[in-house]
Amino acid sequence: MIVKKDVKKDLDLDFGKIGGTAISAIVGLNPWETALSTYLKIRGEVGATPDNVAMARGRRYEPVVASIFQAGRPEFRVECNRRKTDEPELYVHGEHEFLIGRPDRLLYDSSGEKLLAGLEIKTANVANMRVWGTEGTDDVPKHYLLQCQWYAGLAGLDDWRLAVAFLDSEGAMRTYREYQIAFDAELYDALVESAVDFWENYVVPGNPPEMERADSTTQRWVAERFPANVAPIERATDAEEALMREYLDAKNAKLEAEAALEQVETRLKLAIGERDGIFSDNYGKVTWKRCKDSRRVDYRAVVDELKPSAETLERFAKTVPGVRRFETKSLKYADA
Repeated sequence: MIVKKDVKKDLDLDFGKIGGTAISAIVGLNPWETALSTYLKIRGEVGATPDNVAMARGRRYEPVVASIFQAGRPEFRVECNRRKTDEPELYVHGEHEFLIGRPDRLLYDSSGEKLLAGLEIKTANVANMRVWGTEGTDDVPKHYLLQCQWYAGLAGLDDWRLAVAFLDSEGAMRTYREYQIAFDAELYDALVESAVDFWENYVVPGNPPEMERADSTTQRWVAERFPANVAPIERATDAEEALMREYLDAKNAKLEAEAALEQVETRLKLAIGERDGIFSDNYGKVTWKRCKDSRRVDYRAVVDELKPSAETLERFAKTVPGVRRFETKSLKYADA
């Protein structure tokens, strides 16, 4: 096993590498990423993922969750790496240097000398606790299970722990759980085989895999690749006509689903009536509450009242880059 020393703390999927957050996407088990979006990231064909609230909360809670785990597990000493610094350890596969892993923490014995296990740290919405199994088991979402197996295999460890903080919609921690994942050598070998196949069949020749679904990365890639329309409208090919038909079918299915959802939502509101909401041991809770009154400034009315000069308006005007609008208003079935 090769351990590189030139780690970069802020990366979990290095350019030109396959890491722990990518392996589940490659095998089609990641809810947020696909094989195509992973391909685009590895080859640098799409910009960095924009920061969001979930990512920020994950960074904020990582040291907190690590401290909670440490407090409850005095038999371990929680560290980032073998050098006892704040940088995550970088593991590289002994045969394929493009296969890497950066575990959140490593678990040593109480003396800090012997490496015993690894620790992955997660945050999750408390509303999604149902997809997490019994604490202490390996019944965790599949993409996290594969990530832990990946790190365990690269690090040569038989034991991996996963600590998760469940947060409410405001970002406050509501509960905490720990899971234990035993290394599965057969599963790890299968993941390595899939990653190598992905590398050799897609990454190296520059051959993008099929689009499974349009995740946020893929959508961003399309927008970045074609930022402007510079050619005139043309008659659709047979393949493009088939896409038009597929779009109409999907749109109609969506409208039917939305209508069914609105009907059930209205019935739930009628059932709730004047109450704050209803709850169930089986399904959680549904609330229907009035939010607080708010105040906002009608800036259009302010402008009309003050009647600023054209020079003043021009002084505060700024150019906003245009975006491409996807319009389908005239799209219809051929037999309609």
